[in-house]
Amino acid sequence: MADYSTPVYPHGPMDKHENFPVSVAVRRNRTVWPRSDFRKGAMMRNELVLVRHSDEPADDRVFTYARMNGLVPIEKFPFRGDLLGIPTENTLGTVVYGGMFNVFEEVKHPFLHEENRWISACMDANLPVLGLCQGAQQIARILGAPVGPT
Repeated sequence: MADYSTPVYPHGPMDKHENFPVSVAVRRNRTVWPRSDFRKGAMMRNELVLVRHSDEPADDRVFTYARMNGLVPIEKFPFRGDLLGIPTENTLGTVVYGGMFNVFEEVKHPFLHEENRWISACMDANLPVLGLCQGAQQIARILGAPVGPT
């Protein structure tokens, strides 16, 4: 039986980004994200779509975790006009980041319609969806929760 009491760090106690501690959940030959099929020759879901609301560099923990675990992070910027399309057979899940946009102002920010459609499509496909701040508000609104100014 494998010993998981002590994490195995692929790059020592820190990864190549000096200020990013490697998650204890990352262990040799073990990932937290579900994989679609391990049979020989079967296609594996490995694309993690990151929906961003700013031009910040891709050096956050989600991006780093994905890269360290063999996933392909795909950054999309709908506020700049990027289309999200539909989830493909390679789409593992999506992370919708925070931002400065009010989720209830779709008329003012029409790209939010594209993001809401994407989030709904991922949920319909039973893919994991993680929302951070604004992204969590978008998910809540899509699921019917009241989101707006207090």
